[in-house]
Amino acid sequence: MSRVPSVAPTEGGGSLMVAWRLEGRRVLVVGGGTVAAGRVRQALDADARVVVVAPILNAELRHRWSTGGMDWRPSEFSSPDLDGVDLVLACLDDHEESAHIASLARARRVPINCADHVDLCDFWFASAHREGPLQLALSTNGNGPAMGSRLVREIASALPRDIGTALSAFGRLRAQVRQVDPASTSSKRRMGWLAHVARTWAWDDLASLDDAAIERLLAAYVAGEAAPDGPPVVAVTPPRAGRVRLVGAGPGNPDLLTIAARKALEEADLVLADRLVPPEILDLVAGELRIARKLPGRAQDAQDELDAWTIEAALTGRDVVRLKCGDPFVFGRGGEELVALAQHGLDAEVIPGVSSALAAPLSAGIPTTMRGYADRVMILTGQGRDGARVSMPTFDADTTYVFLMGVGRLETLAADLAATGFPAHWPAALVERATHPGQRSVRGTLDTLAQVARDASIAAPATLVIGRVVEALANAQVSEVAARAAQG
Repeated sequence: MSRVPSVAPTEGGGSLMVAWRLEGRRVLVVGGGTVAAGRVRQALDADARVVVVAPILNAELRHRWSTGGMDWRPSEFSSPDLDGVDLVLACLDDHEESAHIASLARARRVPINCADHVDLCDFWFASAHREGPLQLALSTNGNGPAMGSRLVREIASALPRDIGTALSAFGRLRAQVRQVDPASTSSKRRMGWLAHVARTWAWDDLASLDDAAIERLLAAYVAGEAAPDGPPVVAVTPPRAGRVRLVGAGPGNPDLLTIAARKALEEADLVLADRLVPPEILDLVAGELRIARKLPGRAQDAQDELDAWTIEAALTGRDVVRLKCGDPFVFGRGGEELVALAQHGLDAEVIPGVSSALAAPLSAGIPTTMRGYADRVMILTGQGRDGARVSMPTFDADTTYVFLMGVGRLETLAADLAATGFPAHWPAALVERATHPGQRSVRGTLDTLAQVARDASIAAPATLVIGRVVEALANAQVSEVAARAAQG
């Protein structure tokens, strides 16, 4: 009786992960907004021929069209747009129209993706990270694209430095070894020789493979020598210390970055970013990007790792940007990082950012100072080192109090403030994700705000504002309406 082989069970609910070659193929993008612009960019990165169908284009797409990067049909979608198309990317808010396009595409056996309409998609876009020839793709099978993007950033932050450069260099070596010894009978030796280099050499050594080093390796291969375990040891002069800049990312809206901050992100060899810096700002990074892995209860471990990354890169001559939410010196630990750098003989330039302590009230229509309401502002933190409670100020009716990092302990803060003389009915507001597209704000009083926040599911990052200014503009508007009514 024959033995039944051990067969791994299958698990349904997944998707087939592939890397699709689109070079020279025709891709139809329906829509002219932000999502469409992102899809066009991905298709062009894959060397596809792109046609956009939309009555109007946003600024990015119009620029690509005007410079010849894509074709544009300024009209609504119609069935003939599918003629000769290899792939369709529908980027519309209209589910009914997306379903119509999907049915026409499937009738022609053309694969289609409908942004934000999972039920209509033949395939999903993976969350991706690219460094030269390296492409990482992660799929949540349509369940959580934003979570997929977050995971990819965290995985990418753990990749070896200069991995893209290392892969490109090894690819050149591989191609040249095959060129000097193309015979099929040499396949076993050729593959084994290259595999030894790939497995044993340090990533930095692979990344440093230049033409001269590749020539030496080719000579060793042709001479029948075994693959070396690494490059020859050569005495080198220690590099001069690199440049370090502490850069404020502001409250999150990329339009609020300073010109100096944008320039730094474009120039830096390495950018070390806080976990809460939004993707729209991280997309401006031209060099290597690493994301801080700050987990609850491990903030100091993450800070130590960031300091080590900064110091190591600077001492090897790299141009480093430490990108921090808000302003580096407003509860951003910028001072501590300068001390850590100074201990290794390193200086740093500080580029200020717009602090959410001021941007959040402004974006919610709350003036931090206003005659008759407040003539001073106090900026405080909602929690001390390792989550410890902090001392509260004494009450002053003419002061606006702005708390950062306090949304998670509103009830405790309210109790501590009451103990120092703050009235329970004193106006208070929370501004969540200030300056982001999803910004929300809620208002109440010190004794009600915690419940109001729970009812609205307000979460970090959020800024707490306390003072008469919370009601200032609303009161002014009411007074203006009453005055106009009195005038007839």
